[in-house]
Amino acid sequence: MSILPSRYGDFHVHTLYSDGAATAEDMITAAIRAGLPALCISDHSPFPFECDWVMKKNAVGAYTEEIKALAAKYKDKINVFLGIEADVLSVGLYNPDDYDYIIGAVHCLTKNGVRFDVDEAVDINNRAIDELYGGDPYALTDDYFEAVSKVVDITKCKVIAHFDLVAKFNERCPRFDESSPRYLAAAKEALRTLAATGALLEVNTGAVARGFKKVYYPSPELLTEWHRLGGEIILGSDSHSTENIAFKFDDAAAYAKACGFKAVKTMSLNGFIDVPLM
Repeated sequence: MSILPSRYGDFHVHTLYSDGAATAEDMITAAIRAGLPALCISDHSPFPFECDWVMKKNAVGAYTEEIKALAAKYKDKINVFLGIEADVLSVGLYNPDDYDYIIGAVHCLTKNGVRFDVDEAVDINNRAIDELYGGDPYALTDDYFEAVSKVVDITKCKVIAHFDLVAKFNERCPRFDESSPRYLAAAKEALRTLAATGALLEVNTGAVARGFKKVYYPSPELLTEWHRLGGEIILGSDSHSTENIAFKFDDAAAYAKACGFKAVKTMSLNGFIDVPLM
């Protein structure tokens, strides 16, 4: 658990409504114990096809009602916001106006009529590179960053989730060089497009918490580029369990500061406000 979690809100957590391991109320009470001023419940939006890690279409109403009720129940202890992690494939399956907060994400790509998750398993990515992209991993990363560049326009999000999710397995099982000119050209072009939207970029600690990476999303070079472009950031644990709420947020704040940032955003009842980095 972070040493100073109470300075920040956590704006990316999941519950049993999608692929989390705890109820929404359990996540809220854990955030209260951790001293957080704010928490955003942001379960995965439904997909137009069967998928076991997203919210079911018929559960969206119950989800929004429960989070609103819990926000009222705990309003004297923590600010709880109703969010959703909206995938680009979920258009029409949720109403953006129903939420306090939308995180936009790309989890899947489609190539030659074949859809695959970029963050599900190493073997899936390797097969996609070898069978769909002719052995060229940068063709896959080009497609991924092009898709991410459109996430704000498609989802109407205020925050961009785990910008370089495509690199989730690359530390342990490398297939491409994250410092290569081609990889960086695609990523930085996406950042330039997204910076023009005014959306916030998430510094996401989830892959580190689950042991997939040692470095947070986005990578230092990409986070530094976001700062150069004048972009702003927010912290999200992407926690799927109570023990990882606000995971390593003190370290993530130091990471952001090393990339040039002087503050992160947090959400209050009056909108987004700055929290200075110490």
